[in-house]
Amino acid sequence: MPTPAPWLDDDLLPLRPERSPAGWWGADGLHEYDAAALPAAVRDDQRGAIHYVWLPALPRLLPLAEAALGDAPLATAVGERDARLLRRTLTSQVLAAVLFAGLALAPALIGGQFGMGLWLLAIAVQSADSAVAAGLALRQLRRDTVVYLHRAAVEARYWLWAARAAQRPWRTWCLVAAWAALHLMQLAIGLKASYAAVALDKEAVRAGDWVRLATAGLVHVEPLHLVFNALAFLSLGRAAELLATARAVLPVFAVAVVAGNLASLSLVPQGSSLGASGGVCGMLGFLLMLAWRRRALLPPAIVAALWRSTALLAVFGALAWNSIDNAAHGGGLVAGAAMAVLLVPVEGALPLQTTSAWRVLDLAAVIAVTATALTTAWRLLGG
Repeated sequence: MPTPAPWLDDDLLPLRPERSPAGWWGADGLHEYDAAALPAAVRDDQRGAIHYVWLPALPRLLPLAEAALGDAPLATAVGERDARLLRRTLTSQVLAAVLFAGLALAPALIGGQFGMGLWLLAIAVQSADSAVAAGLALRQLRRDTVVYLHRAAVEARYWLWAARAAQRPWRTWCLVAAWAALHLMQLAIGLKASYAAVALDKEAVRAGDWVRLATAGLVHVEPLHLVFNALAFLSLGRAAELLATARAVLPVFAVAVVAGNLASLSLVPQGSSLGASGGVCGMLGFLLMLAWRRRALLPPAIVAALWRSTALLAVFGALAWNSIDNAAHGGGLVAGAAMAVLLVPVEGALPLQTTSAWRVLDLAAVIAVTATALTTAWRLLGG
């Protein structure tokens, strides 16, 4: 009987080596060990390098946390090692968050320009997210080791499946490549000239230039803006292609960009803006709702990470309210979540089936995004 998610299938796990009764597999390959000595090896693991183990009674390798569920000495060793690693991560990420937040806010506090501070603040927020994740995991480990180990085992299976997935996120890669190509054109003609040609100029849109609702979502303010959006979308887009269907990426992005820009036009009627952030937030909203509906199948850490990302997006928007378009972010997030509500069944397996609805939406989005990219390039070239 098929499992509701491929990472829960035992056939995913590698067969144990025949030559050795026990050992472990980690970042630096296979290591043979006496089963009785394994807890000591785990306890001495300073880098978290031991990922999977095999034991005499098991036909396949198991995630370390899963093997520890049935072995009290090993569970104790895993708890001690993970507590040490989590405390180290928590400390380093808190320090990084404080450092980058200080560097970001210092120019504003002394009366200078915010400038690079926006991107330093984004790094601080990301560091804070990592610190929160480590703190929550450490708290769970201290409160209930069995629950912690179970969650860690499911997460290890998930990442093994994701790493082995044959599907490549071509749509995500192609979209980010299009952003990069268009940004090179922006740099070639001058950033200010590119804003005039394709940005979400609210006055121009109300005067009838509605195509800017789409073109503004494929260009960026500066190289760092592109880099941050690209990194976020590469992560979210790949997750969507793996967990949902590859045919969801472009429809969600296209709808979220237009919805976000319409929200910006309605809620912030003056000025202009540009960037793919509305589409990136749309992908986050889509994954958030998908994860909520399939939370029984996904590792809790994945679901929690999406919720934290949404909360940190709000925090970042509040801190940098005068530098980013919160209306576009919020509109894109809501649009992506709404698409999941409409197109993801309440119950079912993962990944999603590629239905005829997704095929039609994907074809329409391929045509729309391609046409928008060509229109954006034509305008940037002076057309």
